[in-house]
Amino acid sequence: MKSATLLYHIKEERLRPYDKAKHEIYKALKEELSQAHCWDDLKDALADRDIDMKFKVSRTTREIQGVKFEHNGFSFSGSKVGREFSYLNIDNRLEENACASLLKSAKQEPKQQKEEVLQSVSHSDDSFGISIGLLNSSSYDATAAEEAEFNRLMKKKKAKRKRGFHL
Repeated sequence: MKSATLLYHIKEERLRPYDKAKHEIYKALKEELSQAHCWDDLKDALADRDIDMKFKVSRTTREIQGVKFEHNGFSFSGSKVGREFSYLNIDNRLEENACASLLKSAKQEPKQQKEEVLQSVSHSDDSFGISIGLLNSSSYDATAAEEAEFNRLMKKKKAKRKRGFHL
């Protein structure tokens, strides 16, 4: 299936200023959201493109309810730019990016540790030194915890999809 950017060929020079600002925000979010791991990363990346990001906060509960983007004097809520850019969808995507980067770094750590163990094995002659290197479980605990957190988030996401009107 082709992505939305390949399906639509937009003549940007023909857009009105309002639509052009909205399209610039859309393009920036599409590019930067895949690389950001937290809201601050996203805000900084958008600021480099002259796009301001603000949160909509409830007056009574003081909870964040939404996100707004401003570019060239025009302001758009995230869901008006695109449904995938609502506050909750962006928040979920940032969590996925953060979990994916944690898992990626956790997978790289055991490789480095394995190389260190192999080096220590080649340098030590007694079998006691080998068993200490192999029984070091600190990296296992870290990856198990990260994997458990990732699984918890996926279950939460799946449960959210199942919610709805049922008879």
